[in-house]
Amino acid sequence: MSMQTNNGGGRSVLSEINVTPFVDVMLVLLVIFMVTTPILYQGVDVDLPKTDSQPIPSLDRERKVVVTLNSAGEIFIDKEQFSLS
Repeated sequence: MSMQTNNGGGRSVLSEINVTPFVDVMLVLLVIFMVTTPILYQGVDVDLPKTDSQPIPSLDRERKVVVTLNSAGEIFIDKEQFSLS
């Protein structure tokens, strides 16, 4: 930091931001990303065996079950009340 005198005779601090460490860190990060990015896209080719079996029928994935527990301790499954006893 440099010191600068003002009109009153006292010294005031002239604050400047030093961007050199910031640029150094950014360049290191850039190099790291440039080195690691090609590694992410490499893979292993796998030859899967062929089968004659039938595919598994898909389950009804649209069916949803909503379980609710309110502050009174009541349990509801799809808006129908159940008790644990």
